[in-house]
Amino acid sequence: MNLGTSLRRAGIQRESLEAYRKGREISEAVLAQNPRDAIENSNLAYLCARLGEGGRAIFEAARALQISGKNNNVRWMAALTYEAIGRRDLTLSLLEDAPRSMLDRLSRFPDLADLRADSRFQRLLGTQNSK
Repeated sequence: MNLGTSLRRAGIQRESLEAYRKGREISEAVLAQNPRDAIENSNLAYLCARLGEGGRAIFEAARALQISGKNNNVRWMAALTYEAIGRRDLTLSLLEDAPRSMLDRLSRFPDLADLRADSRFQRLLGTQNSK
């Protein structure tokens, strides 16, 4: 997953997709052994998103969130997944009760410049500032 992201950011698209495909295979193998691994499910969701499999990405993210009880690491990956497939509505819904530390981290993440600029996300940050 990290290799795919690095290659994508470097503009090396074909190799990036291959790394994401390999990551998906690894995640699927891990989940075959332990289907209730929420973190691995959230990784799989993100990999599917990056491979253009939006429907499956949403399914895997929802499953990960359900299994984890909204574990912050899982929520982080779900937010990245939703942004990767252009589902800002799902991202914002997920972040409504997110801890301030997660919002701060998301606002600094390079792939989320569009989220950072969204007035709804900025309101969410402002709401968290007043708590």
